[in-house]
Amino acid sequence: MLSRSPKLLTCLFVSCLGMAVACSTSPHAAQTAADSVRVSGVVVDSAGRPVTGALVVYRLFDTGTRLGVSDSTGTFVGSLPSAGKYQLLVIQAGVIRLATDSIEFSAGGASTPIRLQLH
Repeated sequence: MLSRSPKLLTCLFVSCLGMAVACSTSPHAAQTAADSVRVSGVVVDSAGRPVTGALVVYRLFDTGTRLGVSDSTGTFVGSLPSAGKYQLLVIQAGVIRLATDSIEFSAGGASTPIRLQLH
């Protein structure tokens, strides 16, 4: 019988998310680097301290999911396949700690760094 512990359910969610990312195919796969969007930011805790090793998930429903990981200074960088509205999730220790509303990313030029503050 499958236990309903939060830790097990979280592990299953993260595993399924990883498999979905690995198996996803994007209809926009042939896009050039000029179409991609650079994303950067920092993940901090509720006191403003950097969070190391947080998984940052960028979700755009018709182009799949991209992942990033924060470094020792909380900084993350990534590249999105195209401009659009993305939802960002921050997962730490297997638990979703933050889910943003849609954030609009534009093609071309540098993006404004994003500050993701956990509660």
